[in-house]
This record gives sequence, structure tokens and C-alpha cells, in this order.
Amino acid sequence: MLPTFPDLVKCEKCGSFLWLNRMAAWSERNGNLPQKEGSIKATPAQFLSIHEYFEALSSSACDSKEDIFDVRMAIWQAYNDRHREGKDMFRNSYDESLWLESAKALFDFLESGDINHQVMKAELYRNLGEFEKCMSIINELDEESYGWIKQAFKQECKKKNKLVFQFS
Repeated sequence: MLPTFPDLVKCEKCGSFLWLNRMAAWSERNGNLPQKEGSIKATPAQFLSIHEYFEALSSSACDSKEDIFDVRMAIWQAYNDRHREGKDMFRNSYDESLWLESAKALFDFLESGDINHQVMKAELYRNLGEFEKCMSIINELDEESYGWIKQAFKQECKKKNKLVFQFS
């Protein structure tokens, strides 16, 4: 499997947030960034912490609906990663309230005509403990194409599992 790289990073020097996937376009328009004498080689790009993703939401880096969606998705995934790594998903009640606010905000970005967005919406409802709403969406999926997803969601909803799970 190929390594993953972050799209959004924070500059260690100035604290600005930068979208790495846009740097190539900038470089093509303007040429390579000028090298200053005595400059050091940049450190490898690091994924942001959950706290930094929340910082990014209120920065100029999130100036479009797409940017906000991408950061909110990264927040959701970062919280899920904690669980996947065997850690507590929330460090305290404040951390949980931040997650809850961000998770609920994701609904505003999910389009009803997009099947992937529908599955994400079902997963969000399940994460929020709204199992009936989750199953309402899941039951609308085509059995032939999505039967395995439907079965997995039904099992997890039956168990009242709100946490991320691995498809088997």
C-alpha cells in the first residue's frame, strides 16, 4: 500500500496552514520557491492534530465550502483513528463536544444524490447513536450492489455500536 500524505499542513515557522495539493499549481505558475541562502531543507509533511484541524477551520486556509468539508472529514477520521489505534476516542467531555459539533456540521455538506454521501450520512447517524435514522438510509441502498454494506450496518446498529468498525 502506498503511503498517505496530508493535504493540509501547518508551517512550523509561522503557523500558517497550507494545502500541499495546491502547491504544485502555484509552482507551475510562479516557478519554484526561491531558495534563500542559509535556508534549511523542509521537514517532512506531518498530519495535523485534531486541535490543529479545529484551528484550521477558523483560519484563512478554509475559505471555501470544499475546504471546510475536507477539514471536517479529516476531523471525523482523526477521531475514528484514535479508536482504531486502541485509544479512547475522546480525552474529556470538551473533546467530545467538539467532535459532536463537527460531526453534526458534516450533514450540511452531504448531498442526497451521492451514494457515497448517503453511506457517510448513515455512518454519522450511527456514530451519533441515531440507529433508526442510520437504518432508514441503509435500507434504501440497492441490495445487489450494497448488500454487504447493509448487512454490516444492520449488525452494528443491532449491537448499538456507535464506534467505527472494520468490514469483515
